[in-house]
Amino acid sequence: MIKIFFLFASAATFRPGQESNHRNPGGQIRCRNKERNMMMKRKICLILTLVMVMLALSACGKMGGGKTADASPSQPQSTEQMEEKKVSGIINQMGDYLVLLTGDGEYQVMDYGKGVSADGFAEGDSVEITYTGELGVEGSNPVITAISKAK
Repeated sequence: MIKIFFLFASAATFRPGQESNHRNPGGQIRCRNKERNMMMKRKICLILTLVMVMLALSACGKMGGGKTADASPSQPQSTEQMEEKKVSGIINQMGDYLVLLTGDGEYQVMDYGKGVSADGFAEGDSVEITYTGELGVEGSNPVITAISKAK
């Protein structure tokens, strides 16, 4: 009875190009393991490809430095929207920017606004400067909107 079952089982699982189980009992198991390994490799390759595509698409979506379209309300975009303030002091250094020594003894680095130049002024002149922004904030220099000689 057992021999009949064995022959029936081996005949039912026989594949062309492969020896039957009674000649090569481990052949079918090895073949299944190879098939599983190939399927696993295909799945891993597919998952890795999908991850790479997702990363590429997400990187392309952030072109423009990750800037958003709407500006935050705490940082107005133009100097007209910001409150203008005045400070007086002595010009310490001039160039692409101006360094002002204020009456408090503080050095303030300031950028020139559009249409503002320091022509006609020299280092050591007492001036009154109208500016926008905040004094003493690291990373953002106040912008000079007007400059005049102090009285």
